Amino acid sequence: MPVAHILLALLVTLIWGLNFVVIKVGLGDFPPLLFCALRFALAALPLLVLRGPMPAPFGRILLIGVLLGVVKFGLLFVGMAQGMPAGLSSLVLQSQVFFTILIAALWLGERPSPRGLFGLLLAAAGLSLWATGGEDWLDAAIILVIVAVNACISISQEDSAEKALEALRQMSAPLAKVLRDGKEIRLKDLWPSDEEIDAVVRAAVKPEQFRQVYIPMFDITHGEREKVDPLYAWRPTSTYIRRPPYWEGALAGERTLRGMRPLAVLPDNITTDHLSPSNAILADSAAGEYLAKMGLPEEDFNSYATHRGDHLTAQRATFANPKLFNEMVRNADGSVKQGSLARVEPEGKVMRMWEAIETYMERKQPLIIVAGADYGQGSSRDWAAKGVRLAGVEAIVAEGFERIHRTNLIGMGVLPLEFKPGTTRLTLGIDGSETFDVLGARRPRADLTLVIHRRDGERLEVPVTCRLDSDEEVAIYEAGGVLQRFAQDFLEGAKVA
Repeated sequence: MPVAHILLALLVTLIWGLNFVVIKVGLGDFPPLLFCALRFALAALPLLVLRGPMPAPFGRILLIGVLLGVVKFGLLFVGMAQGMPAGLSSLVLQSQVFFTILIAALWLGERPSPRGLFGLLLAAAGLSLWATGGEDWLDAAIILVIVAVNACISISQEDSAEKALEALRQMSAPLAKVLRDGKEIRLKDLWPSDEEIDAVVRAAVKPEQFRQVYIPMFDITHGEREKVDPLYAWRPTSTYIRRPPYWEGALAGERTLRGMRPLAVLPDNITTDHLSPSNAILADSAAGEYLAKMGLPEEDFNSYATHRGDHLTAQRATFANPKLFNEMVRNADGSVKQGSLARVEPEGKVMRMWEAIETYMERKQPLIIVAGADYGQGSSRDWAAKGVRLAGVEAIVAEGFERIHRTNLIGMGVLPLEFKPGTTRLTLGIDGSETFDVLGARRPRADLTLVIHRRDGERLEVPVTCRLDSDEEVAIYEAGGVLQRFAQDFLEGAKVA
């Protein structure tokens, strides 16, 4: 706690404690009423000095407080000097509602509210009952009246609190003022009236504007309608939108799961596409070269995400990460070479990833991807699965899959396979020169066999887990993906109908 706070707390304690000492000494030298007047006048003086001239509501509240203190505590001190009983002293302390309303009416000319009058009457009744004395029932009545008076005090204090808050609001300085020619300008001075707003609307907005534009939009009988081809007229030169190939080519073809060559052998946590909104298309990238060939100026290349409707551009984002580590491509010292690169087999020729994909697509070569743990991290977008499937990838065998990406792969007709614990691409010594087959019936979480054919003729059978985790996923995969499954369901439903 700061030292200043400690000193302030001690000062408050000192002043509060001295209050009782001063009262005792003062009553010995001054008449009780004069002493109370001096006490409360001195208490009010700092407020006047510190705050300057008081607003009318706050001034009235301050004056009532001073007079209430003088009268109530004056009577209390007089009674104490003359040996007033403790019960009567308590009654005097609880009579502030009476004195507050009375002082406001007599000195300030304020008309008491109905709640104030009710409290005043109750206070008067209580005082009269006390003054007359009585038996036990009378004492009980006095207690009841005092309780009722206290309830009225709470009601009256609500009104006082509201007035005090309003006075404080008026006293608080605004955060900013707008002055024009020395005169304060408020929002009400700037805000137009309803009549002014209506006049502007009448001058600027005409019914004819709506009649000319909006009525013909919904009038099916208005004029002759141009006949429109139900099929979209795909521009051959478009790089933003094009007829998607999901019903034809590799996606519509048979997946044999035989003789697959690795497109890439990858480590852990691989992002499979570069189709991020933040990834701009560089001029020297495969996508950039394609866009330039299509006549698009470089300033309009934008990002991969803006061209996601054109598969010929979006495909080129597959493994286009310049930080990619494809373990099939190595430096002279044996270390993995960084970049969007691949090695085409059986020639062993290293080229850019997209050129390798194009080469395999022309050969109609089925492909496989071999990877480490958490394959597809950061690849939850649709094109992460679309790109590899359009490239001809039929299966991916990894130590594990990112959840959403695994689902998307199945939706595109790609088979996810998982190595058994303890088995990895490293323990198997896979270098990308192999070909792969997948044997076995595909059922949820079934054991399948990954057959590895090495260049030297060795044949290795490796058990793997089929990561089709449900009957629904099996049905989607066997149909060729979610689109083909939808088409099959639609056609079957049409036959029934």
